[in-house]
Amino acid sequence: MHRESLIEQIEHSRQQMNELSKHLPLIAEEVVELSQEIDQLLNQYQRINQKEQLHL
Repeated sequence: MHRESLIEQIEHSRQQMNELSKHLPLIAEEVVELSQEIDQLLNQYQRINQKEQLHL
């Protein structure tokens, strides 16, 4: 996955989570699932950055 699309997905998921958290408690399953999804996306983003740093 490309860095730009990851950034877009991260931002979209963050916005979704923020909207949900306005109406649901932070421990609601939907909010937690989005948070976990964001964590996975951030981990992917970090791996891409690390690989690029190794190639410099």
